[in-house]
Amino acid sequence: MKRISKNGDFRSNIALGGEAQIIPIEYPYIEMAEKVSQLLELDYAGIDILIGNNNEPIFCEANSNAFFQGIEKYSGVNIAREYAKHIFNKIYK
Repeated sequence: MKRISKNGDFRSNIALGGEAQIIPIEYPYIEMAEKVSQLLELDYAGIDILIGNNNEPIFCEANSNAFFQGIEKYSGVNIAREYAKHIFNKIYK
């Protein structure tokens, strides 16, 4: 999900009035998010990645308590249900 600031603020958080677009995520961005999650030993996280001048991923921050309302709103995916399934599978499979 790509977030866009709508009020001139550098932050693009949905809770601060930002909007989002569902876009295909290129592999280098996925790879960086997964690597950061693994390094920080986070099973669930929101990894913010900026787009560099040459379209390269730039790590911005990791949120271990990431909110999923924004991505649910824009994607239509029930993140809570998917995460509950993930936890169940980790425990019982």
